[in-house]
Amino acid sequence: MALIAALAAVAVVLTSNGQSTWQTLMLAALALATPLVLSDIFLFKVYNRPSAGLGRSRAEALPGAPARVATKLLGLWLTLGIIAIGYWLFPEYQQDFYSPYFTMLKLALPVFLVAAVPYFLLIDRRMSDPHDGYWLTGRLMFGLLPTTAEARRKLREHLLGWTIKAFFLPLMTIFLYNNVGWMLSRPVEQAFADFHVAVHWWITLGFFLDVIFAFVGYTLTMRLLDSHIRSSNPLLLGWMVALMCYKPFWTFIDGSFFSYGTHPNWQTWLRDSPTLYTIWGVVLIILVMIYAGASVVFGLRFSNLTHRGVLTNGPYRFTKHPAYVAKNIYWWLVSVPFLSAAGPERAVQASILLFGVNVIYFLRARTEEKHLSEDPDYVAYALWINEHGLFRRLGRLIPALSYKAPDQASQN
Repeated sequence: MALIAALAAVAVVLTSNGQSTWQTLMLAALALATPLVLSDIFLFKVYNRPSAGLGRSRAEALPGAPARVATKLLGLWLTLGIIAIGYWLFPEYQQDFYSPYFTMLKLALPVFLVAAVPYFLLIDRRMSDPHDGYWLTGRLMFGLLPTTAEARRKLREHLLGWTIKAFFLPLMTIFLYNNVGWMLSRPVEQAFADFHVAVHWWITLGFFLDVIFAFVGYTLTMRLLDSHIRSSNPLLLGWMVALMCYKPFWTFIDGSFFSYGTHPNWQTWLRDSPTLYTIWGVVLIILVMIYAGASVVFGLRFSNLTHRGVLTNGPYRFTKHPAYVAKNIYWWLVSVPFLSAAGPERAVQASILLFGVNVIYFLRARTEEKHLSEDPDYVAYALWINEHGLFRRLGRLIPALSYKAPDQASQN
């Protein structure tokens, strides 16, 4: 179903005629989300899963509680108000870079606020525990602080989840906007033109698939779809290595510490070798499609720093981190830092710097694994990958690369 949705989104972009970038983006996102939402609700009935937290049947539904729902709505408004203050306060968000995101926000926010009322009324009656993060946040407006450890945990998860969404949704929106704009400015015929042109088109298509699933994933965090955030990464190191990979942090880090780009890149290096150029470019396209495929299989549930379910299908059948593996190999093949025209010293320097970026992603993988290991399903999956995964022999050769369950890690 995710593949069908992806094809629908691509079809919208490719057949767009005279529409603006914004219109095309929203239509593509709608084409992507619609089959996924409908299949999750009517075919898979994901709201019946225990993880959705909607364990009450129609007969067991709670009686209407206007005060509780009103408190939740206050919690939502307070949450959005805090985010709005952050956007207003931090100079980062005053840049023109974010203008498309705020354009979308002005159009979408009124619809979202209106739709939240019937949604909260519907969901509240079916929740196994209706005293969720929204309710706890709303109570803060009356000076009522959480009094139990569980209530404090819920409030913390609510605030962390929205912080993640507030940080990443603008970025994914802009990435998607730029990708759609690039594809609209170049006819689909370029995909079948000379390979020097076509390779860029196919690579951009891969990144488009990645960011549109990310955009929809950050937008549709709902219990009704069992796509809500179950938990956020509690590790400070996990947050550090994740956030440093994105603007604005990466702009500083790349420029000051990890600038590994050299001349020539792969295209300049191979421009006089058509056969090798084609082979190299095809490998790059495959890597980008693996990277995109790792997002596609998430369906509605992609986001960083969160647990929204355990994936074992698609490229996750072969490794726990297909996106990171593909992306890091891609960078080596695109930048070819080991071939610097500035000489062997710069080549060694650039290679070490790119290896440093690889280490950052290794730390992202490790901190994600530690977070997800709170779920027994993930532990079972990761141990299975140890024995059957694509890199199982490498893990046996270098034990530090193998997954260790929490009880195993504590013994070492």
